[in-house]
Amino acid sequence: MQKMSLPSPPKKKLFKMETFKGCDFTNEPANVAHYRSPYAPNMIRESVGKVRKRTGYYAAEQYPGKINGVHYYFHEDGERLRIVHAGDKLYTDPETVLYNGIGDNFSVSRQMGDKLIILDGVKALAVTDSETVQPLENIAYVPTILIARDPTGGGELIDPVNLISSWRIVQFKGDSTSKNYQLPSTDLDSDPVKVEKLNSSGAFDTLIEDTDFTVNRTTGVVSFSSAPGASPLLGNDNIYITYAKTVEGYADKINHCDIVTLYGVGGARDRMFISGDPAYPNRDYYSSCNDPTYFGDLWYAVLGQQDSRIVGYSIINNSLATHKDRSHDDTNIFMRSGTLIDGEAAFPVGGGFQGDGAIAKHSFGVLETEPLFLTDNGIFAVTPADYSAERYAQNRSFYLNGKLLKESDMENAYSTIWNQMYVLALNGSLYFLDGLQYSHENNEPFSRRQYECFYWTDIPARMVYDEDGVLWFGTEDGRLCAFYTDYGSLSSFADDGGTPIVAQWLTPEFYGDDFYANKSFTKIAVLVASAVATGCRAWGIYEGERELLIDYDGSARFFSYEHLTYGKFSYSTDTTPQDLVERTAIRRVKKVQYLIENDVLNEPFGLYSVTAEFTERR
Repeated sequence: MQKMSLPSPPKKKLFKMETFKGCDFTNEPANVAHYRSPYAPNMIRESVGKVRKRTGYYAAEQYPGKINGVHYYFHEDGERLRIVHAGDKLYTDPETVLYNGIGDNFSVSRQMGDKLIILDGVKALAVTDSETVQPLENIAYVPTILIARDPTGGGELIDPVNLISSWRIVQFKGDSTSKNYQLPSTDLDSDPVKVEKLNSSGAFDTLIEDTDFTVNRTTGVVSFSSAPGASPLLGNDNIYITYAKTVEGYADKINHCDIVTLYGVGGARDRMFISGDPAYPNRDYYSSCNDPTYFGDLWYAVLGQQDSRIVGYSIINNSLATHKDRSHDDTNIFMRSGTLIDGEAAFPVGGGFQGDGAIAKHSFGVLETEPLFLTDNGIFAVTPADYSAERYAQNRSFYLNGKLLKESDMENAYSTIWNQMYVLALNGSLYFLDGLQYSHENNEPFSRRQYECFYWTDIPARMVYDEDGVLWFGTEDGRLCAFYTDYGSLSSFADDGGTPIVAQWLTPEFYGDDFYANKSFTKIAVLVASAVATGCRAWGIYEGERELLIDYDGSARFFSYEHLTYGKFSYSTDTTPQDLVERTAIRRVKKVQYLIENDVLNEPFGLYSVTAEFTERR
């Protein structure tokens, strides 16, 4: 009798995902690596390769105007004063106005010594203590522009005029016959002129206008009632005249700036570089060493043409990179070094380089050691190795670009560095580049690395910042909000007092060993972090259908007196990760995706592994 042989049943196989790195919005779902997700809103790195649901945010303070900036003034004793720019005022808290009249737009700041300089594009301000904010011009340095000047003219040039101040000093060599002393300026301001005369004791006597001298402000001549005489100290000037001469547009060159960084000779951070004046979009200015109240009228640079504006700065080793926006000739980054020439500080331009232009003034940040900035083509980095090899700018946001580059108003993007991540706020979302996770992407061959990425939704952030390791943001309606930091508290998992957070992880399309073969998926297992109240819902997505495979249950919960919730009570005391397993009947399909989600109010959710059991027939 002939024996019949039955075909052996297909061997069961496993599709396992035990590493979760981040989002990939750029590749097609079929080409997304199994450890990335084509869609994963409101998930974030818990540890390298593991992800969890983000915490919620709460409104900590309410101000009457939109949040334009948060600044910090540091006292010599280390104490810190937080200053909130909301609307057209500066506050130390919602009830205390520190200054009224600042521009109602984004502001930036840097501190040098005991002065915090705030730039808003309207009027440069200086914070000098916990109670005093005033226009920078009020405390501006008064330079001595000429010394050893004869009554009729001449003299030796010393310091340039201060752009932010109308005041300047001229030192004269007096004599026994001259009564009229010619200043180097005409059409003086109406402010009182100050004259000091050196006496035989080596001190200065202050003379009185209209008593000891008169001033012809039109001609710039100071006339003494009697000749001051020669200096009692041989070789020293004996007449110091301080006067005001406003040059139209000078102060605006500083007041209208809203871009700032610190840089100096040899890479020292001892001078303030500023830019942003719309009248001079390709020009920037720098201050005196360790003095942000003095911007000499000769201390500036013109970088490229006016068809592109300066947008921001990066520090690369000991060089200053100045970024411009979309230039017609694609020269968008200028490199400068700080050096001494004949004892004077100089910042020669080393050249302009082609590359992607920066588009958002508030998108600059340093992730680990890489300066990052936003362009029309994504988030780019500038590195020392790239600069020395004349290939200086590289894309770092390949995986985000599929979504990021579809955003509008990218010029208003705002960034910070938090938890070793670059965070970009834009149009109600937060985009993240993870400094702890990166890889090489073949589709970006000229970039040495691509950071793993995350994406949060429903975040009304106008601006974002880190304060002591906590992620904060300011809103258009005047709220200062912070994200919860207590992951063990169930109340940390709600937005703004009661809105559930929808956290999801969509797997890439899974085709098995052979894309053309039919598959039957018979089981799914999800390993999640345990919590007092947690769980997940899992969907199978195939052939245009969406099938519920796992619904919320209490398998991953554990008992805790501290966080007792009767509606989600569990007798389990096991706090290790828990597996949720269900049999499935997804048959004769070519491919499948799984969507794992948690959208329950006041529930954490950590995703550690997803495994699908399947068979395959050719």
